[in-house]
Amino acid sequence: MTLFAFDTETHLIAEGRLAPPIVCVTQTVGGDPPTISDRAEGLDGIETALICKGAFRTIVGHNVAYDLGCVIEARPDLTRPVFDAY
Repeated sequence: MTLFAFDTETHLIAEGRLAPPIVCVTQTVGGDPPTISDRAEGLDGIETALICKGAFRTIVGHNVAYDLGCVIEARPDLTRPVFDAY
């Protein structure tokens, strides 16, 4: 099974904004060196991991619930794939 590890960096949490905009994403697949991507490219990588999830990929991260909340805020169309991954 291949691991997909990621972490988002976001703007600060504020009153009424618990899932702030993503600034960049650090991600790695398998044993590859991690890469830092801008917001759009990072979200594309997360989307690919969510869609390819299953027997071939496990998604891991330090604060995945927060990060995926920010992903859903940025791309509401990924709500179903996020919940399917859970």
